[in-house]
Amino acid sequence: MMVTVVKKFLVYGRSYYGIEHASLDLEEVIHILELRNKKGELHIIKEQEVLSNNQIQDHINEKQHAYLIINNNQVLSKKVNEKLDLVKAVQMAFPNIKQEEFYFESHANKNNTFVNICRKHHVDEILKSYKDNKISILGFSLGNNIITEILPYYNGGSIETSNAIIKLKNNQILEIVPSLDQKQEEYTINGLSLNPKSVNAFSGILRLFNKSSSSTNNFSDLIHKLRTEFIQQKIFENSLKFSLGFLFTILLINFMIFTSFNNRIHKLSGELTINQQYEIKINQLIEEVNKKKKIVDEINSTESNQVTYYLDEISKSIPTSILLTVFEFQPINHNIKQEKEIKIQTHQIIIHGSSTKGEEFSDWIAHLESLGWIQEASVTSYGLDKKSVNEFELKIRL
Repeated sequence: MMVTVVKKFLVYGRSYYGIEHASLDLEEVIHILELRNKKGELHIIKEQEVLSNNQIQDHINEKQHAYLIINNNQVLSKKVNEKLDLVKAVQMAFPNIKQEEFYFESHANKNNTFVNICRKHHVDEILKSYKDNKISILGFSLGNNIITEILPYYNGGSIETSNAIIKLKNNQILEIVPSLDQKQEEYTINGLSLNPKSVNAFSGILRLFNKSSSSTNNFSDLIHKLRTEFIQQKIFENSLKFSLGFLFTILLINFMIFTSFNNRIHKLSGELTINQQYEIKINQLIEEVNKKKKIVDEINSTESNQVTYYLDEISKSIPTSILLTVFEFQPINHNIKQEKEIKIQTHQIIIHGSSTKGEEFSDWIAHLESLGWIQEASVTSYGLDKKSVNEFELKIRL
């Protein structure tokens, strides 16, 4: 059920139009009725009357569909007092016409048949005028026979149309009597109030909406062609709209994804730039450290040999009464501070120790000064500690 409703909406939309070309006092009048489908029910939106096709565009939008009733002076109508099929009814009602030149339609009751005919070129001209105005005619009917569509919803003994009074009995047509006297009476049909000028147009909309017909005609192939062309056009338009909507949605999603990735790339690019700067700085620090390490290694390598030599030579000369506790080669000149150059006392050795015999200590000092690689050996401090042990500090200049 829901699929049918959606399909009908996609094809026909919400608005339905019925258009009747009627004749009154030898003048043609066009009656326009607009109904709108709201939740499966039809509601009257507009009832309009114009005098020519050129004025229809002011009341019906382009690409709109409509059901057409041709009920003017070009339509000939007769009643046959028998129930006959279409061809026999036309032959009996209009025996002298060339049937190939006419469209005809009939409605048969139990005891009679109502026949309407109209020349094909007249109908075709009307259909072409609507096509030129981009209004799709999805079906058409001749004369007042279309009134049969509302009989299941109407219980009166007669009903008036734009140019006729139709007598009814048991929901069947008894007589169709032409009438030029337009009454203002309104009819309530299936909950809608209609004036006589809109009755046929409403009947045409019901036929289109319900996809039903109680009449027979010789133009069903033409109606099928009109509806097929309209449906194909609607399918094309809806497919195009869907395709454009789908394409727009894909482009919007792609744009959102692209924007998200682009923002992410910008963020990562910023982080990468910062990391690269850090990396450059770290590499510079590593390079600087490596240079200093190399220098230190070279110094240590050289000094290690020198220190070993000096320590070995000094150790040979130490008397048993002297004990060394500290041996500093090229000591630091002051405390190390950040961002300050480290300065050392080059070509110097600081020795700390203790002595128990002053004479041997003096002789040792004299021995050191006699060595060729020592320029000067000076005692910077010498004092008595516990148990007659003298602590000393000796500075040797190389």
